[in-house]
Amino acid sequence: MNVRKFWTDEEILEELSQEKQKRAAIRQLYIGYYQSLQGYILDNQGSEAEAAETIQKSMLVFLNMVETGKFSKGSAVGPVLERVNRNLWAGTLADRKSEKRSADPGPDMTQSGNGDVARSLAEIKGYQLINALYEKLGNKCKKILMLYHFESLSLKEIAVEMDYGSELLVREDIDRCMIKLTAQLSENKHACNLVRKAIDDGK
Repeated sequence: MNVRKFWTDEEILEELSQEKQKRAAIRQLYIGYYQSLQGYILDNQGSEAEAAETIQKSMLVFLNMVETGKFSKGSAVGPVLERVNRNLWAGTLADRKSEKRSADPGPDMTQSGNGDVARSLAEIKGYQLINALYEKLGNKCKKILMLYHFESLSLKEIAVEMDYGSELLVREDIDRCMIKLTAQLSENKHACNLVRKAIDDGK
């Protein structure tokens, strides 16, 4: 297939079913829909890092829909991705509100301590799982994703830290590494489920 700027929905769905072109098809999804999916989250109380995480989850949900036959033939890819993205972000916002409502102004120190320990253990577990996956992406991808997702550095700060010529180059490399990570997770359902659970438990 000749690579054009952007494939049709039919071409994307066809290539997702073929291992040789799967990564290229995922890249097309990022090229075509990342900006609009990110814009929705940024417009609704989200940060760039939160958008990147939610979009990756949206991509994985979409890939699972295609692979399990839950994606209806004839449906447009864009609206489905947008719906998944909205639902995932709505869940994140709902969790935030729930955490605020359940916050006890006068917590019992013993119970609070136990909760903090459990949360810390979950966060460590999630960190270890994701770190292991990042290792497989190579040193450069590992470093840039760790700085972006775990240390919450801005594109400008990463550009200085890693000696990039511009923030645009940082953004392009983050997208490239996220595509590789998404493809890697889509090929390993067990790892994907473990990472999702660890991230959810660690929140």
